[in-house]
Amino acid sequence: MCLKKSTVDRAYLYKALSHKGNPGIKTLMQILNALGIRFTASLASAPNT
Repeated sequence: MCLKKSTVDRAYLYKALSHKGNPGIKTLMQILNALGIRFTASLASAPNT
């Protein structure tokens, strides 16, 4: 990953992605953006009733 493209500090990145880390959605989106990855979400299909 190119840390220069990321707005996340290196030390925070290591901490957030460690075993005990708990990164927020904003942090994850910044990391994915720096990697050139687009994250999308879609609605789950409704259960048959």
